[in-house]
Amino acid sequence: ALLELLRSLASTTNLELSSRRSEATEAGEETRETNLSLVLRPGLEFGLSCGRRRLLALQVPGYRDVASEREQVARLSSFFSLSSEAMVRAAGALLRYLDSALPTGLEAGGGQGGVLLLGSLVMEQILTVDEAAAASLQIFSSSSQLSGSKAGSWNRRREGLSLLNLLGQGTSSVVGGRYMRHLLRCPSSNMQVLQARQATLTFLTAVSNTEVTSALAVSLKHVKNFHRIMRKLAGNTASVSDWRSLHRTLAGLTELAELVPHCRGEVATLTQLQMEMSDHVHDLVGLLDRVIDFQASSESGSLRVKAGVDQELDDKRRQHNGLPDLLQAVAEEEGRRLPPLLKACTVCYI
Repeated sequence: ALLELLRSLASTTNLELSSRRSEATEAGEETRETNLSLVLRPGLEFGLSCGRRRLLALQVPGYRDVASEREQVARLSSFFSLSSEAMVRAAGALLRYLDSALPTGLEAGGGQGGVLLLGSLVMEQILTVDEAAAASLQIFSSSSQLSGSKAGSWNRRREGLSLLNLLGQGTSSVVGGRYMRHLLRCPSSNMQVLQARQATLTFLTAVSNTEVTSALAVSLKHVKNFHRIMRKLAGNTASVSDWRSLHRTLAGLTELAELVPHCRGEVATLTQLQMEMSDHVHDLVGLLDRVIDFQASSESGSLRVKAGVDQELDDKRRQHNGLPDLLQAVAEEEGRRLPPLLKACTVCYI
């Protein structure tokens, strides 16, 4: 829905996204439905310092030259705030992409660029919150801290006392935490959406609905990162745990849909889930149950198919399981043919 809104407001045909972002796969699925062309760029082009340098080298519309850094900041501040890191990263990456995509580049002719207009894109469906208001509301309050882990920069930031931290305690998955951050970063201004969310929270926090809420939480814990699983399946790199996660995810979705009729009242999110659930999801769960032997797969470390699914596969499995006895008999027969002067021998099969 957000991509469709962006396409209608900006009349754009291309969507530029960092290849490092986890949302790249999800955005790729959505662009197929909105006729947008997805352009994946290296994550280095979205660097904060690189984006700031590229913006300071931009010829601002209405001026004939590129001024000093201080004056350039004053010129750009009349169009947008350079204190917004996300905007600086996105604008710098876009300009660098245009430098390489255009035949002559934006910097051709001694900085005489081809940017004719800078303006603000306002999405009426998304509430615009400035930096001061966000800080006063304490929506986010992350701070950098020293960490003994060398796993990466993701482990160096901690969320303090904030609205995200308070609401994030109710999330039971990493994907849910990311979606919670997305909801707080892009708050909706649609009154119907807000009322539906408030009604959902009222239902989930009611004491009379504790039993149903607990059942929903149990089923929701089975839902894993679906896009990561599908990316591995598409790349033929899925492991046994990925297949098990896929089965648990589909089974968890079916359980959530089956719990909707037992809810005392209408919950917009669950009602939408029930409407989106089709017979294909139920068929996939049954197909995975009939085909894959998860217990044998976990023991062997490789995907195992249940017996009775395919006759030819059963014959090959039976032949493979009988190979040790067959090869042992062949080795004993070869040993009897050896001359008497050989006391022992070793038979190897390649």
